[in-house]
Amino acid sequence: YEEDAARRDFTCNALLKGLHDGAVRDPLGSGVADLRGGVLRTPLDPVATFRDDPLRTMRAVRFRFRLGFRYADGLEEAIRQESGRLAIVSVERWRDELLKILAGPRPGEALGELADLGLLDVHFPEWRAMKGVEQGSYHHLDVWDHTRLVVENAAPGSPELLLGALFH
Repeated sequence: YEEDAARRDFTCNALLKGLHDGAVRDPLGSGVADLRGGVLRTPLDPVATFRDDPLRTMRAVRFRFRLGFRYADGLEEAIRQESGRLAIVSVERWRDELLKILAGPRPGEALGELADLGLLDVHFPEWRAMKGVEQGSYHHLDVWDHTRLVVENAAPGSPELLLGALFH
């Protein structure tokens, strides 16, 4: 089971629970400490973990915002390095992960982090182009920050409204 645990996305979800005794097992030795400390760490080298499944880069952002975790040393750099590999992930899987992120707490902030890490560039490079585009005297924010604010204020739990806010 150590090999299976090492293939998980993050150490915090590599914990095992015994079916018969209910005991929690930490085959990697760091999952419990990372869970308690709110640290998001990959079981193996982060670049290798993200190459195995590039969607894990987006899951890292979701876990950070939904669970309040912080990235372990080197994780953010590995996400940036591997962000272009999202091109091999189906649009449907990418969309589903994006919807989970938008449905969580602080979706506008999470969108900003996705953009900063390069995780939006593959499927929606147009979103990067919204940065710095002024909207005249009527709006006080550029198009990107305005869009993030609208998403932040959209009804949580409604994928239609969240997407409507994002694409407005």
